[in-house]
Amino acid sequence: MKNALYLLIAILLLTTGCNRPAPTTLCNELLQAEELMYPAPDSALHILQGMTPPADELNRATWALLLTQAKYKCFVDQSDSLVNVAYDYFMKGEDAQRKALVLYLKGGLLYDNNQHEKALNFFLEANEELEKISNDTLGFLIDSHICMIYAYQKLYDYAIEYAWKSNEHAEKSQNIDYIILSYIRIARATGYIDLEKAIEYYEKAIFIADKNNCTDLKATALIEVAGRYKHHQIKKYDESLSSIKEAMKIKETDQSYMVLGDLFRKLNIQDSAYFYLNKAAKSKNIHTSRSAYQSLYYISEKLGHYKKAVEYSNALWECQDSINSIARNQALIEMQEKYNEQRVRDELTTQMLLQKQRTWTIISIGMVVLITTALFVAYRIRLRNKERITRLAEAEDRIDTLSRMLEEAQKATSEEEKDQAFFKRILLQQLGVIRLVANTPTAQNQALLRRLAEIGNDEALAEELIVWSDLYPIINRLFDNFHARLMQRFGSILTDKEVQTCCLVCAGFSTKEIAVITRQAIASVYVRKTSARQKMGAPDGADIVEWVRKG
Repeated sequence: MKNALYLLIAILLLTTGCNRPAPTTLCNELLQAEELMYPAPDSALHILQGMTPPADELNRATWALLLTQAKYKCFVDQSDSLVNVAYDYFMKGEDAQRKALVLYLKGGLLYDNNQHEKALNFFLEANEELEKISNDTLGFLIDSHICMIYAYQKLYDYAIEYAWKSNEHAEKSQNIDYIILSYIRIARATGYIDLEKAIEYYEKAIFIADKNNCTDLKATALIEVAGRYKHHQIKKYDESLSSIKEAMKIKETDQSYMVLGDLFRKLNIQDSAYFYLNKAAKSKNIHTSRSAYQSLYYISEKLGHYKKAVEYSNALWECQDSINSIARNQALIEMQEKYNEQRVRDELTTQMLLQKQRTWTIISIGMVVLITTALFVAYRIRLRNKERITRLAEAEDRIDTLSRMLEEAQKATSEEEKDQAFFKRILLQQLGVIRLVANTPTAQNQALLRRLAEIGNDEALAEELIVWSDLYPIINRLFDNFHARLMQRFGSILTDKEVQTCCLVCAGFSTKEIAVITRQAIASVYVRKTSARQKMGAPDGADIVEWVRKG
């Protein structure tokens, strides 16, 4: 009887599958799901969803980890409850492979929820675990996400660095899709600095995709290179049109609608531009929607459809508010620096433990060096803080000036003031500061204030923000063809900067306001006004606007 009982217990243990305690091995279902994860994630998801959650910790944590991964790869919405089960278990152990994967998935879920700052921390920790093992597939995925975070936040040097790191992993993995994607990301990051070089990387991605019949990735690269061709620094509209049409033969996307619509806008084919831009504006991607509404606003304003222009402007700023809420440039930089500093401290601690047997003399010398270094670092930090405070004060002064400009535009009563107010609103919209100056700066937008302070006298950046070709027609309509008159009489002798300054004076901007919106020193504005008077033959101190109108 006793032997029969033992036999019965053995049979039950063998037939209960993953529900039996097995602290050191994985059940067959989990092994099968893990094997299918990359070649067939949907099949892996089917297996995992059909399982009863295992009873033992190892299998249960692995099931939670793999199910999170399968849902993530299959674009299934999920909370962080499953991955937290895996995180709590694996982060206590020494399995670097599992730790790297769970950290990557934690970061991925946060990234998808636009919590880029928190996501970055997990991705960097995942990279640290990957240094202990060899997994180029996971390395590519992690570095690709880090690259995209930095690119979204306009930290292009960091973005390029991690784009090339992802390329190294992709080449080692020999995964063609990853290799193509890595060159696309290299091109994206590089494009903000060197457009011609970026186009070369896009063409390389297209070549590899075409050679290996990767049509979807080819379409992605074609869409993006079309956008670069139509950039105002390149203006290769024929090449842009050819690329976007070839991409849309493969597939039509919100981004392809955006690129084609904006290309038609630049070619003054407004009906087609309206059609495709309105399709792009419905995109779930907030950045695509924002770009579409901005182009639609420009078209409406140029055609004199002011009611539509107001509607598109409101939609634009709703999108911009969402984007601004997740922008954390300075915070990301500080996180990267804190991460690097922590790694240095950890390495120093390890070295000290290994060198425990050294003499007290060597230890004393080392402590002196560390203390001296700490004092030096503290001194440098104090200097940087003083400089940061100065830049912040300058930025707040700029913000105050822009705020007053906005208030004046809102309080306009006379017809002349209303004209000036309308122009000021349009210019402020181009600069992207309406919502920024609506409230007193808080701790959440300190990074943006620092950026304003760092702009200094960078007139090149001001040129990128202000589209003068769009503003001159408005000047003519509101101020009795002032720009046209100015160019007719003095266009051959005035520089572009002098023309711009004269137009802003005509629109009612003060010298300080002109200095703020064009990122110049006030003294530079005075110099340009004086220079313009001299070239036009006007007496010192003469009213530039009246002098132009006299002719």
